[in-house]
Formats: sequence, C-alpha cells, structure tokens
Amino acid sequence: MVTTGEEKAQNYITKLEKENEIMKKLSTSIGFYESYFEELKNYVSKELAFEKVNNLYLELFGVKRYDNFLQFCGMIRN
Repeated sequence: MVTTGEEKAQNYITKLEKENEIMKKLSTSIGFYESYFEELKNYVSKELAFEKVNNLYLELFGVKRYDNFLQFCGMIRN
C-alpha cells in the first residue's frame, strides 16, 4: 500500500507523540521506576529489565539516566 505525504506526516506525528509520552514518564524518578517494574515481566533478570529501560532513556535523551544497576538500586533505597 502506497501512503501519501499527508499519511506519512501523520504517522510521523503519531510516533513523536508516543515518544513524547515515554519521555515525560522516564524524565521522573518515579516514572523510570514504574517503567522498570513494567519491564520486569518481560525479562529473566532484574538487570536486563533495568538495561532495557536505561537504554531506552539513552535512545531518547542521549545520555543514560544511571551508570549501572547498582546505582539504580541505590536510588530505590533512598
């Protein structure tokens, strides 16, 4: 199926809106924490779930939110 320029533009806008919602959530400590717990059901280890969320943060913001899993765990305890 061939899409028109208008359809492509709308698809791009929709993609950006979804990314914006994810960025809003990940930008807060609580949102990052909630995303981590949502990912736990999809991974065999806590570290892999953390890496998924931290790498998503890197992809969207250009930096990692936490240097490693231990730093993240320290944030949870505080």
